[in-house]
Amino acid sequence: MHPTPQPKRRLTKGQKWLIAAAVLVVLGLIGGIMEYFGATPEDPTPASEASPPPPEEEPTAEVDEIEQAREELGYPPELTGADRDAYLEAIENVDPGFRFPNDDSLIARAGDLCVELRDGGEEAALTRSEMIWVHEDHDYGSRPTTPEEAEALLDVVREHSCPDW
Repeated sequence: MHPTPQPKRRLTKGQKWLIAAAVLVVLGLIGGIMEYFGATPEDPTPASEASPPPPEEEPTAEVDEIEQAREELGYPPELTGADRDAYLEAIENVDPGFRFPNDDSLIARAGDLCVELRDGGEEAALTRSEMIWVHEDHDYGSRPTTPEEAEALLDVVREHSCPDW
């Protein structure tokens, strides 16, 4: 005697939505983990192994608009080329742990500190340095910036990004 075949159970519409949502969450987590470690789904090479960026191209109208907006807000010109490299090297000489999360972030922090220095004075700039700079040590995690480090970082920013302020 043969067993009676059971009817196939079909997923309900709600179950299908739940599965789709779970897949999206998992994909988002994977993308976030890859981004945290310096790779993206489009480029699975970690940032530390990536090839150097291509030579800078001619500025576009969009870049000019961004620079004009920065200037109107009172930011110093953005560091580029050899000036950018010298600034990043000076930050690394203070402590390599401050090169986090990426070089563009460090360039942006310089502009922010210049504006804070101009508008709020040295004490406000030092306080902001302690708040926005995070020392990242991949063996031990992150730690706050000390007052001594904040002074050294402010000296580097002054020297490279806003020497006249």
